[in-house]
Amino acid sequence: THSPVFKTMFYGDFAEKNKNEIELNDVIRQEFIELLRMIYPFGRRISWDTLDILLKVGDRFQMEWVTQSAEMFIIASRLPIVKKLMYANEYRLHAVQEHCISKLKTARNVKDVEESPFYNDLSEDIKTAIFERKSEIANQSWWDMD
Repeated sequence: THSPVFKTMFYGDFAEKNKNEIELNDVIRQEFIELLRMIYPFGRRISWDTLDILLKVGDRFQMEWVTQSAEMFIIASRLPIVKKLMYANEYRLHAVQEHCISKLKTARNVKDVEESPFYNDLSEDIKTAIFERKSEIANQSWWDMD
């Protein structure tokens, strides 16, 4: 199965196991349909219209493949680094965070992120990673002056 949540629900020792129909509480019908459209063969590709929906529902049902596909979509996009970091922050997307930090090559790149109006919304973990990258860049610059 694509989801350990569904595997447990359908095959575990739960009342749902023997039901013909299972009610999914706290799930918006259209969001669940988007999830199904993605996981079925020849399904839809992720788009900006479905990205947040798929990240939310994919996380809810622990569907790693959906999350990884969303990460690749974000990484490949032309979004500014700070916007990508916002997605990494909100949905705990470690691959996106690592990609963004690796793209910070100069002090100017770091400053652009730090001066963004979105910077203060980032988690302390992401800010720490940015600071560490800033320190690496400063050390490289210092050694390059020799």
